[in-house]
Amino acid sequence: MDYRSLPNGGASMGGEFPSAPYTPISNFFMSQELQSTLTNSHQFRQRRPITSVSSSKFAMYTTIYNMEDKPRPMQLFPQVRAQAYQTTSRFTGKDIFLRRLASVPIPQENCESILSTLRQYRHPNLVTLTDITATEEFVMGSNDVLMAYRYINGAKSLEEAFFGKDCRATEGLLWSFTCQLVSLLRSFHETMVPVRGIHVSKIIYVESTGRFYFTALGLADLVDPKPSMPCNQWVRYMREDIHALGLILFQLATQQIKATADQFNGRQIPGFSLSFCELIKTCLESNTNSAQLCRALGERMSMEVGHQEGHSDYLMLQCSEEMHNGRMMKLLIKLNFAMEVQSNFFGEQRFTLRLFNQFLFNQVDEHNTTHVDWGHVYHCLNKLDCGSDEVIQLMAPNDHSTVLVVSYADLRQILESVFDQMKQNTPSGIEVENPAYQ
Repeated sequence: MDYRSLPNGGASMGGEFPSAPYTPISNFFMSQELQSTLTNSHQFRQRRPITSVSSSKFAMYTTIYNMEDKPRPMQLFPQVRAQAYQTTSRFTGKDIFLRRLASVPIPQENCESILSTLRQYRHPNLVTLTDITATEEFVMGSNDVLMAYRYINGAKSLEEAFFGKDCRATEGLLWSFTCQLVSLLRSFHETMVPVRGIHVSKIIYVESTGRFYFTALGLADLVDPKPSMPCNQWVRYMREDIHALGLILFQLATQQIKATADQFNGRQIPGFSLSFCELIKTCLESNTNSAQLCRALGERMSMEVGHQEGHSDYLMLQCSEEMHNGRMMKLLIKLNFAMEVQSNFFGEQRFTLRLFNQFLFNQVDEHNTTHVDWGHVYHCLNKLDCGSDEVIQLMAPNDHSTVLVVSYADLRQILESVFDQMKQNTPSGIEVENPAYQ
């Protein structure tokens, strides 16, 4: 560092804005649509009612928000009432979807058996099952079963996404839906395990990724247990999975959410090709299996892979816009902590960091108007983070005759030195400016 007297008007806080590479603000952030998809659970959860659970058995969850105000009969199993919740794991920080089956007397042994069978399954179109608990302590006096799943941000039900006005699913999207669901079914069927529970109310859609998810793993096994039989006799249940897929395709194509298989009769659906109608017919007849469907969909499968890879590249590009923001935030937090230290020991160092902070955010143009340039802040912080040897001139706001000449390497050394001293358990002579935070 070096103090030098320079004439007014140099490249300093009070002079012209220093030249920096032009960087559009959009380069620092992903698209607003994608950002909203990833954060909407945090934006809307505060508006929801809260379920207070006093039992320590559920201490692993943070605040539990109601996605539904009360238990309602399920479309898939009308005899069972269910209620949905959203929460966060206290230990992992992951968002969790809770499905409560109200007043269902199922032994804990059955829950553990189903969980041990299904919890290891993973698939890009599956909402993974993480826990099943039979309890009377979630809602006092009610003998419930609580099923915990991974929460999917930005998801919509099929009814919300495709059965409203002006939101009909296109044939191309339904071919994509078919490829994704057939792939899911095959991952289970090849181990002789039926999925069970494929229903229009148990599949969700994320528009930003084009992904469909099955959300009811283990539900049918709890509510409608399979009779004891050898695994090789479960083919009937796997054919029911194929039939259920064909029914959903028919309902989506006709926009009739309560349509039944008897209403199809092999007829042509307006706006859809003969090959798609033949697919629905094949699924509803249940004379095929998931492996045969995969082979029949070979061309469509390759198109789906290409589409998903292209979309993955788009998402990677969007995420790369913000990949450095966490590093920048960490640097700004350290800088602000260091600037708030009030101690004679850090007097000159703290003063230098304050000048640098003003150099970042208090630049003005030739008309003395604040110049807001994200690119200037971004490039300066990057130079600070890497300890560049580039030299800058820092000027005190009320003293235009003295300029502090300092390199980014010096600034980084000062910042690390001050911050390391602050982290010590018993720092000597260090006080924060606001006693309320001591």
